[in-house]
Amino acid sequence: MRKIAIVGGGQAGLSLALALLDEGYEVSVVTNRTPDDIRAGRVMSSQCMFDAALQIERDLGLNHWEKDCPPVEGIGLTVPHPEEQGAKLIDWSARLDRYAQSVDYRVKIPVWMQEVEQRGKLVIEEVGVAELEKLAEDNDLVILAAGKGTRMKSAQPKVLHRVAGQPLIEHVLACAATIRPQTTTVVIGHGLGGLLALKAAEQAPVGGLVLLSPEPPAALREAAAAHLLRDVPDVYGRARIGWSTLPEKLQRDHRDLTIGDVLRIQHLLGQKPHESGRARRSVLAGVPVEPKVFAEVPRLVIGAGLDQVVAEPVSERLASWLGAEYEPFGAHSHYGLIVGEQSHQQVADAIRSFLEAHRL
Repeated sequence: MRKIAIVGGGQAGLSLALALLDEGYEVSVVTNRTPDDIRAGRVMSSQCMFDAALQIERDLGLNHWEKDCPPVEGIGLTVPHPEEQGAKLIDWSARLDRYAQSVDYRVKIPVWMQEVEQRGKLVIEEVGVAELEKLAEDNDLVILAAGKGTRMKSAQPKVLHRVAGQPLIEHVLACAATIRPQTTTVVIGHGLGGLLALKAAEQAPVGGLVLLSPEPPAALREAAAAHLLRDVPDVYGRARIGWSTLPEKLQRDHRDLTIGDVLRIQHLLGQKPHESGRARRSVLAGVPVEPKVFAEVPRLVIGAGLDQVVAEPVSERLASWLGAEYEPFGAHSHYGLIVGEQSHQQVADAIRSFLEAHRL
């Protein structure tokens, strides 16, 4: 295998390309922006690099700006209190063991792109599914390093796009299935992630499964009516799931969460819609799962009594269907299971006990 295509001309894609070129591979980087586009563009994402990432650049000889860039020696986080004028809900800071640096991507990325162009091949074009298929035909390996996947021009999650006849994630799982691991992997999934964990465990052996308020598979849900599927937009956000209202109201509806928890969850859900409507429609239509695959796998299902997304009886029914251990938390909400400042510790203790009991 000598011919490799990398889709994505950002931090990960370009540094990987230059490392592979150092090893003598024939590398093409495909991206949708020229060096001049980036130089003249807007600031790109978070640009602070910590020591581990900086060391990769040093090892590859890509740290051209380290001597000139001032060090970042500490970090802090402040969140204003929503109810007390002038007060701070969170006020935290700490010094770093090793300095970080922030070099504007508009300076760094164009230089790296030109290095790739000099030593390999730089292709400027949009990449969708058809272009991925062509790259797969022309190269021994295609690596998708395209960040959020916006270059795919689709609301469908990147890993579900089909290349060479099957979704990208299945290529990875098929490769992983050929490896004899020296360690045991336990897959943990929450909500839709729980259903994805079941599908992943169908494809490759796992040592254990932990499912927190998981979306039920097709066998445990009635297929949604056609008009309900049509009502799901291509991309949706927190407004559709009821999380755009006032934090105080959300706290009343989710009694295990603090105001800080609510604000953190709203931040994680983001300001702009970015959830895949296609994935949601697939869940509502029913995703098939074969329970016999997990017969010998230790499995735990956790339900939440205050869950307004996946009702607690649904989680209990799934546990029975899977033949899994079941642990209900009556005073927990859907998100409180995993991010509740006070509530998540009880869930973590239950998972730890399950893992210890099965020596995982």
